[in-house]
Amino acid sequence: MRFTSTPRGARLARHLVAVRLDAWGIPYGTNDHDAIVLIVAESPSCRVDGERRAARQRPRP
Repeated sequence: MRFTSTPRGARLARHLVAVRLDAWGIPYGTNDHDAIVLIVAESPSCRVDGERRAARQRPRP
């Protein structure tokens, strides 16, 4: 799946990871589940931050 570089896209990616982990037998609320969700969520979050910084640095017409 592809998600946009927006806060909503990052939120949807975190949700998808959480649901898939639960389906794979790593239940919600366990230390493993929470740690994996946090690690995976960092990538879309960094992407969103990078996109925002890039947009601020673009020259205005």
